[in-house]
Amino acid sequence: MLLDTALHPDFRIEIEAQLAALRAAYPEVDLGAVRLFRKYADDRSLGSVEGSDILLNAYWFAQPREKLAAAALLGREAAPYGTPLWHGGMTEAEHLIAHEFGHLLSSATPGAGEFAKAGHAAALADPAIAVSGYALVDPDEWFSETFAGMRLGAPSPQVGEMEAFLAAEPR
Repeated sequence: MLLDTALHPDFRIEIEAQLAALRAAYPEVDLGAVRLFRKYADDRSLGSVEGSDILLNAYWFAQPREKLAAAALLGREAAPYGTPLWHGGMTEAEHLIAHEFGHLLSSATPGAGEFAKAGHAAALADPAIAVSGYALVDPDEWFSETFAGMRLGAPSPQVGEMEAFLAAEPR
């Protein structure tokens, strides 16, 4: 696996270990490289997937971990009481890698689209069961957020549904 050389050392070992575990668990996923991107100066997005590559925003991932951690803490403090956490309170770097890998897994898993549509519809009907606020955006994000929640131990009934779905899929 190729990791961008500009990835800050604070993230390198963690991301390598996490991706090695994900690749071992899901060998059918075509994972290319982990690359950094810089679209424009004000871009504060975290990452995305392009083809088989996971893209991480250099604004956060070419800098020491403290920069991302401080921004995440500010975001949590600014949220009104009772507002669901956008990423369910999962640690940002770990969550992002699992989330983006979830997009790749969804593409490689037969039936994932229909499963995601049903899970997303259930979460829209009862947002309290969603793993995060971001899971409510659309079925693709629901699948990736729920997968990340499964990998990181998020408390959601939909995590159990994801586990059962992936266990039933032939590898």
